[in-house]
Amino acid sequence: MLKNEVQIEIPKATLETWQEIVLNMISYLGFPILLPDGKPFGTICVLDNKENAYSDNFEKLILKFRNLVQSDLEIIYMNQVLGEKNKRLTDYLMELQTLRGMVPICSNCKSIRDAQDDWHPIEHYLIRHPEADFSHSICPACAKKLYPDLKMYDD
Repeated sequence: MLKNEVQIEIPKATLETWQEIVLNMISYLGFPILLPDGKPFGTICVLDNKENAYSDNFEKLILKFRNLVQSDLEIIYMNQVLGEKNKRLTDYLMELQTLRGMVPICSNCKSIRDAQDDWHPIEHYLIRHPEADFSHSICPACAKKLYPDLKMYDD
């Protein structure tokens, strides 16, 4: 059944083929249960110890149970996927917050470079951003004064 992914119904299993089954089964109705990716997970089935031509309503009921199990499997799968994505996003957010917290500060005069590459006195920056951490850099005026041969910035 799992290989075919179709319903199997055996209303009367009295043929020689079925004589070896020790479940005392005479009739069987089963549907495959599939994982969200379409791979087989198992079956939901009904066994009876007497002949049984299962009604359409009974088959629909078993199908509803099967669909419920498949829905639960889908929810479990989606929770796992969302949990993994949530962890990655949390890691990225922490990294972004760390990078945003890095402030380029001139090693010499302590001016601060903003997002537009303009340099400002440290006092102005600290008033607006008291939570910032600092990383070292060097402003154009200090670079020209301390390292005139390197031409670190365009004139």
